[in-house]
Amino acid sequence: MKRSISSVLATIMVLTLLVSIVSFPVSAFDAAKYGKCTLWSDKTVYEVGDPIMVKGSVEFNTTDPKYPAWIGLIVRDHSEWGGLRYVYPRDAKNGEAQDLAAGGRGGNSNLGPYQSLPVGEYTIVLVPDDLPLAGDVKRKEHILMSIDIEIVEKKADPAKAPTEVSYDINDPTSGLADGKVTVTLPEDHGATAVQAFWGTEAGPLADYTGLKPATVTSNATLAKFSMVKNTLIPPEATHLLVYSVNEVGDLSEAYASVELPEGCGYQFPEGKPLIEFQALSDIHISTEIREKHYKAMLQDVAKNSPDSVGIFVAGDVVDSGPRTEWWEKLWELYDEVEGLPHMYLGIGNHEFSGYQSYEPALEQFLKYLRLPEGMEKPTDAPYYDTWINGFHFIVLGNTVYEPGVRATIGDDQYEWLEEKLGEATDDRPIFLFMHQGMKNTVSGTAESEKWWGINDDERLRELLKDNPSVFFFTGHTHSEMNSANSMYGGGKNAAMFNTGSVGDLWIPTTGASLEGSQGLYVQVYGDKVLVRGRDFVTGQWVASAQFVVNERYSVKADTTALEAEIKAVGALNANDYTAESWVALTEALNAANAAKKSPAQAEVDAALASLNAAREALIPVPVDDAKSGCSSALSLDTLALIGTLTATTVLCTKKRKED
Repeated sequence: MKRSISSVLATIMVLTLLVSIVSFPVSAFDAAKYGKCTLWSDKTVYEVGDPIMVKGSVEFNTTDPKYPAWIGLIVRDHSEWGGLRYVYPRDAKNGEAQDLAAGGRGGNSNLGPYQSLPVGEYTIVLVPDDLPLAGDVKRKEHILMSIDIEIVEKKADPAKAPTEVSYDINDPTSGLADGKVTVTLPEDHGATAVQAFWGTEAGPLADYTGLKPATVTSNATLAKFSMVKNTLIPPEATHLLVYSVNEVGDLSEAYASVELPEGCGYQFPEGKPLIEFQALSDIHISTEIREKHYKAMLQDVAKNSPDSVGIFVAGDVVDSGPRTEWWEKLWELYDEVEGLPHMYLGIGNHEFSGYQSYEPALEQFLKYLRLPEGMEKPTDAPYYDTWINGFHFIVLGNTVYEPGVRATIGDDQYEWLEEKLGEATDDRPIFLFMHQGMKNTVSGTAESEKWWGINDDERLRELLKDNPSVFFFTGHTHSEMNSANSMYGGGKNAAMFNTGSVGDLWIPTTGASLEGSQGLYVQVYGDKVLVRGRDFVTGQWVASAQFVVNERYSVKADTTALEAEIKAVGALNANDYTAESWVALTEALNAANAAKKSPAQAEVDAALASLNAAREALIPVPVDDAKSGCSSALSLDTLALIGTLTATTVLCTKKRKED
């Protein structure tokens, strides 16, 4: 009896404890424990480029007495938490105001102090330093004080248009833009840059963005710049147009132009490419604008690349790995667009954001990695490869827990990569993808820009030297494609490319943010590869990122079986088969001989199948017909002679009647 009573009492105590835990969550945020708080900003409406001066204080903090709080800047209608800039109040000397726009210790200050933030509504927030992990929705509940601000367009007088432009093309017959441009400006032009556009007498081409702007000083009347190497001149362009650009980025109303040499435009190869795909990165599914950019990219691919074999995303697919709803949203939006190719994902540093160890981040990534039916999914690593239409695609990933921006390839992955690169049998391109790039290669990876990201890249550099047919696509830097070095290498070395960013863009040299969305279309032909930058917001080709790589790359199809079949058909006798079935075989034979020169294995295989089918469909001449008459046994020469004699007889008879 006593034992029963004890059991009942124990049960009641456990239930009471559970109720108390449910009723009084120990982790509830209590703003009162921080004491008196203050927050100040010098104004509430700023122009683009203005400093945003702030002050703030927190009386108490239980976790970090040195930095009890920070002041951050977030987008006001942000559906989720995300800081753009932040400063620590305790870093201020004598309580002086700090420039929040410049980033202080945080935000993107590792790119160097900068002030450019796009037009929009923002909120300055005072937040304690003991926040939940990144990606936790409760972060936005930990705001002690806030001030709403607005950033508006900066007003500036329009710049005066250039008066003259000259363009010295290195090789007008190559179709490439390589060359130098000289622009003459009037005095007091008011320009901070000049920007060229491909165009005609009627104005800029609608399908292309402007070329990379060139900076000018206020007292200079000449501006000189070089065209980006390996970029093409659109075939429909007849003129180069140059505008002046004022300090807020507005173009002059008029422009100066120079007529291009006749026939200098790049002539795209005839017919469809052997293979086409997209190379992208940094989707960062999270906010409404990023989801909008992602959806625009998907629709652009479905419309303009119906034969694409894949969308390859080089990491930072979501903004924080643990956020399952963001992964679900990624595939939900993808499934809403019809006609898309398969999407292959790579892992980036943001897939680790919000985790404190490697394994759960990898598990989440692999859970949402979709691979085509029949393709084996990796189980304990973020890297994999596949062959598509005879071309090798290799996706690399970070193999060490890195809560920051770096990545480590590691010995196991290097050994695997060496083995995969060794599978090449000719000089056809190999396509390699990784989120982070190597230091001092593509845009954003310069040591001063600090967005290079592979810790152990020495071995990779050697591998790429030994494999010049590799095309290496990396993201991470968000560098807009008018940046320097969107393409690096090529020719005798592996070609490397900046994939831009689908979510949003930066100017790597200044750290300025841009609302935009870019990626690459890759088109492979038998002796060249086109890597074409695309702006998914405007639906235009990025003029400074239209790269033509035609050195050291050749694709040869295996024609052994086709040539054997052609030889077998050549030994057949036309007189042994009906005329109709022989005509069909002749047509298939002609197509097969033409296909021998094609670099496309699919075309060679199709020609072989057609020739096989035509040979099997031959109808032999019946034996009785062959014995009863000589017509089927007559040679083509004899038949031709009989035809000639018959025609002569008819003509002679006709002439007698006329006489």
